[in-house]
Amino acid sequence: MKIFFENWLEEKENNFSSSVKEIFADAIRCYKNGIYKPALMLSYIAFMNVLKERIMLAEKPESFPLSEWKRLRENDLVSENMENIVFTATQNKKNIIFCISDDLRKQIEYWKYRRNDCAHYKENIIDSYHVEAFWAFLKSNLPKITIEGGMQSLLNKLKKHYDISYTPVDKDVTYLVKEIENAVLNTELNDFWKYCIDFFGSKEFCYINISDEIFNFFEKIMSKTNENIQKSLLLYLTTNDDYKIVLRKYLSKFPNRIIDCNFDDSQIRNFWQEHLYYCDNFLDIYATMLSKELIPQNEINEANDRLLLIVSSKNKYEISSELNYILIKNGFTKAFENKYFNNNFFSSNFANVKKVNEKASLFFDYLLKNDFNKNIVEVLCFSFEQEKYSYSFDNKLFYLFREYQDKKNDFLQIATEHSISIPQKLQNYCKQP
Repeated sequence: MKIFFENWLEEKENNFSSSVKEIFADAIRCYKNGIYKPALMLSYIAFMNVLKERIMLAEKPESFPLSEWKRLRENDLVSENMENIVFTATQNKKNIIFCISDDLRKQIEYWKYRRNDCAHYKENIIDSYHVEAFWAFLKSNLPKITIEGGMQSLLNKLKKHYDISYTPVDKDVTYLVKEIENAVLNTELNDFWKYCIDFFGSKEFCYINISDEIFNFFEKIMSKTNENIQKSLLLYLTTNDDYKIVLRKYLSKFPNRIIDCNFDDSQIRNFWQEHLYYCDNFLDIYATMLSKELIPQNEINEANDRLLLIVSSKNKYEISSELNYILIKNGFTKAFENKYFNNNFFSSNFANVKKVNEKASLFFDYLLKNDFNKNIVEVLCFSFEQEKYSYSFDNKLFYLFREYQDKKNDFLQIATEHSISIPQKLQNYCKQP
């Protein structure tokens, strides 16, 4: 049976060399046979070899003297003293090679002393839990120990992932998302979000046309990382005015994430008052807010009125049937009907006919998503009795009855039940196959 460390070693992001894998394999064999000092010492040696290889493959750090860099790689790292050379590199704060925190430097130093306990058979006890603790240390911290620093290294990997000359467009980014927890310090998260957003939006003016790639990336973060990282991302987006467009577009693509924003009542009010207008799937987001009772009960009528203005301005009613039911429960569709489906709005004067023409697509979308009722049937019949009526809406209704037989049948059933007289032209529409 494999232990957790073996499974971690096999993860595809851990692209260790064959020689490093061999040392780790020997360490695991020792561990499984209860020989813990060699297990820990070999694991430490493998660790030092990983860092050595990172130096050998890296570009020279900007502040590092060129002559010393050449000597380090051409002489020191191939000498018998390699292990001490690499350890010294992790501790060096003058000519910095590894951009790591002081806390991480101290942890590396601690494990060097435990390695020495093993090598020289000192009196300190080394047991299975020491080996497991060191492996946990490696799992948590190896992604952070890079020449550029953990965060910069991850950013470089992200750039390469989204460069089609290196990576297929359909490759899943989850393997890099999972690195955030270990590669980016909590104090660096805000900088990391800024770099990510700027990277994805670098070619777009003010993020107006920012690629969907970033929102899919955010959604991976929200589903594949820990709560601390998720909260950090959303807090950054919700409190940074420079990224309001990014937040709106993210919520437009993933409306349910409005719940995770943890807005207070005033922020929720500001969002439906000011920001929903600029969101693409504004009705989806609004219905989600209603379903989770984010809007206080005494503000719902006011919020409905605000959404009616948005719907009217954008002239579209796009929403899933499930979410539309939430709007029905909270009185939005009733407010829509009161505003538009009345005899005054459909009267035959020129101004009203023009308004109905302008709203023809909106009314079609609404009738497609919502059931007919006595009032709507009466108003539609009334409109076709007028001397002047909207030809645009006339065409939309003709299409509705032709393509959606259930809608036509509902219309006829309601008219029959309530003895509503159907104008001849509407009767002709209803007779069509």
